[in-house]
Amino acid sequence: MILDPVNSVASLDFYKKVAGQSFWRSLLYLCHLGGLFAVLCTFAIKLKVGPIIDETFNWLARSVPTMTYANGRVTSSSPGPLKLQHPRMPEIAVMIDTTRTDAVTPQQLEEAKVMAFLSASAFYLRHQSGKVEVYDLSKTPSGTRPLTIDPAFFRTANTLMSRVLYPLALVITFGVFLIWKLLSSLIYSVVALLINAIGAGGLAYSELFNIAVYAQTLVVFLQILALFLPFTIPALPLLSILITSVYLWLAVKRQSPSSPPALA
Repeated sequence: MILDPVNSVASLDFYKKVAGQSFWRSLLYLCHLGGLFAVLCTFAIKLKVGPIIDETFNWLARSVPTMTYANGRVTSSSPGPLKLQHPRMPEIAVMIDTTRTDAVTPQQLEEAKVMAFLSASAFYLRHQSGKVEVYDLSKTPSGTRPLTIDPAFFRTANTLMSRVLYPLALVITFGVFLIWKLLSSLIYSVVALLINAIGAGGLAYSELFNIAVYAQTLVVFLQILALFLPFTIPALPLLSILITSVYLWLAVKRQSPSSPPALA
């Protein structure tokens, strides 16, 4: 199983063995491939997104004044209006004004060019569509302890984010990969049926499905490579269809009784 990805790319004769195996072994192979993809995808997220997350929390720790949330109200060591703008992503900007008690309108958020506004008793978040969500902070359960938001708070939040984000990304990526590749295997198995009919390969659908699963291996390698490249691979979806179809054609033809024997 460990060498199956290499054999799937390098050896067409390997598909003769693949065709005759059970569905469950093909599913296990997808899990094996999905685990590899999920680990490397999570590592790519760590490399590309991790520094941005760290920088954002460091910026918040440096820029946000010490605030306290208690009894349904936010107070600040710098109570007047304060606009915070991300140093690298100017579209991320927040206005803090804990002296304000009246509602903030979407027009005011637009005029201030901020995506969020924190007042004394509410948090306003503007989406790209222009819709504004309002989180009422005035209603707190009785007995709630005061919450202090200071540099230590953001450092702790960053640590918790790292502990949750990457394991969660690993699990989600693996699940999405498995569903994605099972569906694409079903689609490619239909293509394999057409190839089998045209070439008179004489293979059963179960054999063609197994071949379809393994024929996507090189594309998965390309998709992993794309995660780490500083540029986008041109026409990758079209290239993926072409590569998989070629592998399907060659693998099905190799199963034909009239196909030439492999070279020793």
